[in-house]
Amino acid sequence: MTDRARWAIVTAILFTLLAVVVWLVAVDAPIVRFLIRLYRDKKFLKDTVRAWGWMAPIVFIAIQALQVIISPIPGEITGPVGGALFGTWLGLFYSTIGLTLGTLFCFWVGRRWASPWCGHGSASTTGTG
Repeated sequence: MTDRARWAIVTAILFTLLAVVVWLVAVDAPIVRFLIRLYRDKKFLKDTVRAWGWMAPIVFIAIQALQVIISPIPGEITGPVGGALFGTWLGLFYSTIGLTLGTLFCFWVGRRWASPWCGHGSASTTGTG
């Protein structure tokens, strides 16, 4: 598969995902209302994560990773909820894991898909400057 075909497929997938999200917001889907409430109401977020039982740390780590990947998700809400749910040190630990995983994913996407556009290194790392 050529680079051009690969980019066409990736572009089509991203455009489709964007269209689905816009459509969900436009029709005021229940999942959109749930997510908005989840990120606006600290008590609801805390109760929702706590309801997962033993999987609550995994869910919290996933939420923290998503708040890095999907920029409109506010980190000011999720961080303190982790401390309230798991205690200061475990909340900090789980939060750090989630934030690190989200950041690693963003760097991976940048290296994987932005590399052809940006080149394979800056002048200082390629020895040309």
